[in-house]
Amino acid sequence: MPSPFDYMEFRRLLIQYGISDFGFPLIEMSLLWTFYLYLHNPLLFSVIAVGRPLVRTFSAPIGGMISDKYEKWKGLMIFKNLTVIAVLGVIFFLITNNIILAIIIFYLRIIVAEISNTIGHVSFSSLLPRNMLKDAYFYAKVVGHTSSIISQLSWFILYQIQVFKGDGRLHPWRWIGSTCFASNMARR
Repeated sequence: MPSPFDYMEFRRLLIQYGISDFGFPLIEMSLLWTFYLYLHNPLLFSVIAVGRPLVRTFSAPIGGMISDKYEKWKGLMIFKNLTVIAVLGVIFFLITNNIILAIIIFYLRIIVAEISNTIGHVSFSSLLPRNMLKDAYFYAKVVGHTSSIISQLSWFILYQIQVFKGDGRLHPWRWIGSTCFASNMARR
C-alpha cells in the first residue's frame, strides 16, 4: 500500500515542519517576553500579544492568492526568509529603544509568517495524491505538535542560559545570540 513517505518532497517538508515548529515558538516567546520586559505596561503588551489571532483573519486569503498565482516553493522560501529578517528588525528597534517601530515590524513579521503558513499548507496539499492527504496531515501534525511542545518546554531553560547573567537583568547582546540561534533553527 502506498505511503506518503514514498514521496521525497513529503519527507523533506515533514523535516522542515519539525524544525520550523521547534524554532518558531522559541522566537515568538523570546520576542513577546522581551516586549514585556521593555514595556512594563500590560495594556501595551496586550496589543502586541493579540497580534497573531487578529492578523490570521485577513492574511490567510492573501497567502492563498499568492500560492495560487506564483510557484509555491519560491513563495514559501521568500516569506520564511522575510520572517527571519523581520525578527532582526524587531531586535534592532528594541535595542535602540524605538518601541513604536519595533511593534510595527513585529506586526509585519506576523503578517509575513501567517502568509508563509498559508502557502505551506497549500503547497503541502499539492504534493500528494488526494487519497494520501489524510495520513500525510496526521503525520505532519504529530511531527509539528511534538516539536512545538518540546520547544515550548525547553524555552525557559534555553532563555535562562543564553540571556541572563547572575544579576537577573536582560542583556540585549546575549538576547540577539539566542534569537539568532532560534532563527537559524527555524530557517533550516
